[in-house]
Amino acid sequence: MGYLRNHLATVVVSIFAAVLSGIYLIHLLPEITDFLMLIAVGITWFLAFICWIAQKSADYLHRSDSAHVKN
Repeated sequence: MGYLRNHLATVVVSIFAAVLSGIYLIHLLPEITDFLMLIAVGITWFLAFICWIAQKSADYLHRSDSAHVKN
């Protein structure tokens, strides 16, 4: 099954996105980096969503045969 039901990439990217979001919202960086941080936050959350969708798709495609009802 793997670590975290094979959602390790999703969890890592989501944590990274959350940290970037926190840095952006608390304004820890100079004002000149606001636009760059806004783009980086959006991209990382999008990447987390793509990782989640890809894993859900892989889980659906590779279900065990015992889970299927065959007549």
